[in-house]
Amino acid sequence: MDPDLLQAFGWTGGARPDDGRLGRIVRVDRGECDVVTDEGRLRVLSDSQRSQDLLAPATGDWVVVVDDPELGPLISRVLDRANTVSRRDPSEAVIEQVLVANVDLVLIVHGLDRPLPPGRLERFLVVGWDSGAEVVVVLTKADREPEAAIEVAATVRALAPDVEVL
Repeated sequence: MDPDLLQAFGWTGGARPDDGRLGRIVRVDRGECDVVTDEGRLRVLSDSQRSQDLLAPATGDWVVVVDDPELGPLISRVLDRANTVSRRDPSEAVIEQVLVANVDLVLIVHGLDRPLPPGRLERFLVVGWDSGAEVVVVLTKADREPEAAIEVAATVRALAPDVEVL
């Protein structure tokens, strides 16, 4: 058991739950999640009913894991979220889809080997800002496209003067 492991994954909370093991979701698949606990990484089942609603576990969530005698490790509950990065679910009309939870920083990463449509950048910026996290735009492949780096950085600064561009 390594109590510092969860701190390395961002745990800053107080008392740990006494009804199971505290963990942080690092990957979500259909009905299963990879969760880091102070005992290491576990493959954990998620309640299928919960996976259909807004409390569906998302990457970054803090959860309580219990051991089910028949199913093995199971997420029993999702702890309150500090924030979420969300979008409208593309398969539904007005359903929110949580992409990630409990983040301090949203990186919008763009490769300079292709154009960045300003409308797309605006949508990504709004998603980041709506989360309440700090937003940073990261431009990659600047060594191959130095002129594009200058142009895109200027576009970002025109749309969002307070956003850092790396």
